[in-house]
Amino acid sequence: MNSEPSQARILVVEDDELTRDFVVDLIESFGFAVAAAPDGLEAMRMIADIPSIELVFTDIAMPGFDGLMLADMMKQHRPKLKILYTTGGHGVPRVKAEAGILHGNILAKPYRTDDLRHEIERLLD
Repeated sequence: MNSEPSQARILVVEDDELTRDFVVDLIESFGFAVAAAPDGLEAMRMIADIPSIELVFTDIAMPGFDGLMLADMMKQHRPKLKILYTTGGHGVPRVKAEAGILHGNILAKPYRTDDLRHEIERLLD
């Protein structure tokens, strides 16, 4: 995780520690300031405490409340917040169908580095 989370532009929400650390390092390599949360509750606290966050990159499948519920709660507090989802690749069409209108795109795991970079740059442009 970066050394100055109060300046983060992107919040990564991922319950798997190894995946979370990898994604944070990857996004930092793109030149973005990143903060990370292991679950939805911590993510909600960070959104309240760090006004510089513009984009949330969240896993959909997490214990507690999932990434879709998290996005709904975050958008109630910060309507202009941008959301990018990720989830295991085999369930993406079903998730889109069951979730109705989503707040953002879904990158299926495993995603390519270039795809992640493109989506982040597109959303923050």
